[in-house]
Formats: sequence, structure tokens, C-alpha cells
Amino acid sequence: MSFVNVATLMAEGVSLDGITGRLSVFNMLEAVSAPSFPAALGRLVVVNVYEVEGEREPRWERVRVTDDAGQVLVETVTELVGEGTAHRSMSLFQGIRLSKPGAYFVTVEGARRRDDPWEPVRRRRLQALLGAHPLARPEQGEARVPAGTSALTE
Repeated sequence: MSFVNVATLMAEGVSLDGITGRLSVFNMLEAVSAPSFPAALGRLVVVNVYEVEGEREPRWERVRVTDDAGQVLVETVTELVGEGTAHRSMSLFQGIRLSKPGAYFVTVEGARRRDDPWEPVRRRRLQALLGAHPLARPEQGEARVPAGTSALTE
């Protein structure tokens, strides 16, 4: 069976409807802001969407988060057993320690068996920025609390 990755999404949360099987992804991430470093990324969910073609054959997936030097910060390994023509996988990471501002990478790899060599599937960049949240009001000073949607209209 061939698993073809059609999307890799990074977000703070997901919701799966138990009746319809629909997946909702919340707060998509391309960059994160922190007032100081080292910092912790509270939650990162990596969702991979695959199209499944051919005969039913399990496949393994490895998702890693690395820093710009290639050091692995966290990783998951999952067996994919395709049903139908599409398959989704989700990896949840909590409390990822970001040592400094800069580029971090989410790498997805695949293999026919867990002990086979891993082949690259997809790589996404997550940028860590030093500074206040973009929605923080200047008068909030060091608190740097997001101001909500009202900040967009003032």
C-alpha cells in the first residue's frame, strides 16, 4: 500500500467529531513568540493527511521536532494501518523546550517496517520569535498578555 502525504499541519489543538469523523484543527502554527528564552511550547499537534493507494500494507511514521543544529527535541513513532482511501495521523507533543529564538523543524519520515531505514516524507519550519505576542497591547508592558480581538479594531 502506498501512503502519499498530501498535508502536514502544525497546530495548538485538534478536535475529532466522534459521529462524523471530521477533524477540526485549531490555532495553526507557523511561528511562536516568547518574551524570553529558553521557553516552553505548551502544546504542538502535528497532523499528517495521507491518500492511500494499492494493497493494504502497514507503514510506519516517525515525527521529530529538531532545533536548527539537528538535535532531536521530541519524537513519536506510529504504525499506520490504512482503511479506505485516506488516513490521518496525529502526534501530540507537550512542553517542548525551545532554547533560543530561530528555526525549529518538524520532520516526517516513513518506513515499511519499524526497523527499516527512514525515508523523508515532509519537513516544515516552526519559527521561534523573541518578543511579545503580536496581539499584546503596548501599555501591557512586561505582562505581554494577548489582548484578544479588540486589539485588532483599536
